[in-house]
Amino acid sequence: MFRRSLCLFSLVFLSTLTACSQDHKDKKANHTPQTEEEEFVSVYEQENYESSKDIEGQDTQEKEYNLPISDEESKQIEEECLTYLADYEELFQVCEEKNPEDVVVDEQTQIAIMDRLAAHGNPVVATYLQVNMRNDAVMEEFIQTVEAGKESKVTVYEVNMDGSIGRLEFCYTGEKMIFTYAHGLWEDGQSHVSTMSRARVLSWDYTKKGWFFYELCVPEPPVVAEEVGGTAVLRVKPMNSEYQKICDAYIAPIGYQGTNLFLTDWSEGHYGEMDFNDAFEYLYKMQYQKAVVPEDFDEGVPEELFEEVLTNYLPITKKECKKLAVYDKQQKIYPWWPLGCGNYAPDMYGTPIPEVVSIENKDNGILIVTVEAVWEEYATDCAFRHEVTLREEEDGTVTFLGNTITDISETSLPQYTHRLE
Repeated sequence: MFRRSLCLFSLVFLSTLTACSQDHKDKKANHTPQTEEEEFVSVYEQENYESSKDIEGQDTQEKEYNLPISDEESKQIEEECLTYLADYEELFQVCEEKNPEDVVVDEQTQIAIMDRLAAHGNPVVATYLQVNMRNDAVMEEFIQTVEAGKESKVTVYEVNMDGSIGRLEFCYTGEKMIFTYAHGLWEDGQSHVSTMSRARVLSWDYTKKGWFFYELCVPEPPVVAEEVGGTAVLRVKPMNSEYQKICDAYIAPIGYQGTNLFLTDWSEGHYGEMDFNDAFEYLYKMQYQKAVVPEDFDEGVPEELFEEVLTNYLPITKKECKKLAVYDKQQKIYPWWPLGCGNYAPDMYGTPIPEVVSIENKDNGILIVTVEAVWEEYATDCAFRHEVTLREEEDGTVTFLGNTITDISETSLPQYTHRLE
């Protein structure tokens, strides 16, 4: 499983490194093809990378991004990507026919693509899908070899929601780790590789739970206008299927962005700082299996709909709903605003994702679900821990009964802004 991590990384990494692509091409033009073994030594173990310059022309830190890739190696990478793209051409075409202007590959098809690519023996993940890595043992072996200080190399493939693929190569020389990325896609009926880039891995960490965090060398100001993040993560070890089922059904749909349902302490009758109006959007999606259309609620959410959704998932009555939420008695609506300027300011630290790590069964269908927040940008698999108390109802629905923050690391909780303030 890989969550948005590699997808976000790809956007940041590609946007900052592509600007240097001409320099990369110039270096390749003067490169003499070598054998695979010679290439490993000359490229991966080179000690004298070019130094970048600041705006006054003075040397700054060593530039260990946009590292050279030989013509021969580029060709090999491209051919490999094209082979993988051809493996699922008809699957992509089916998705493309449904929406030619904005292709979105559904979850079932992404999994089918993963399984086809995995037949080559490489580890395979999917962006934004909570599914286990294919061929995870290969990645585990690579990590164990690196931990032993020995040379090793592994290539991981990621399947993206738009039907493209990413090729992520990690090469450890015994002293340093080098990361090479290539992006392959279908466009106008043709497959091609749009981007190829290389950078040094500044640091990496493999946690006991099976998260592989790594930080890449990326351009820094003044080379780029703003600071960008170079941290990404792969989930290697398979997740507990029971825990993942509960997470997918009840925890991940709420998450930590746009609502503080899981970011504040509350229990039945004691709701603390919970924002009921903000929670509506996520509970609505759980109930109707579709996202809120902001234009539908420009004038607010009708009383009947808002109370139906809130009382279905929270232990409150309609009367309590009017007292606890922001309510317009005259118009009989509940004000609601979508995330946007003024109530949400995304930053480079992104948003953590939940991972269920234990479940305690109580009487009457009540579960105490312990969740740890995995925060890619901080390279931690437990930025904070919280316990969600919920009850699974006989009709298959769920009622959230409380949330308790039990532990916070030095990264603290995500910043939260009430939309209606």
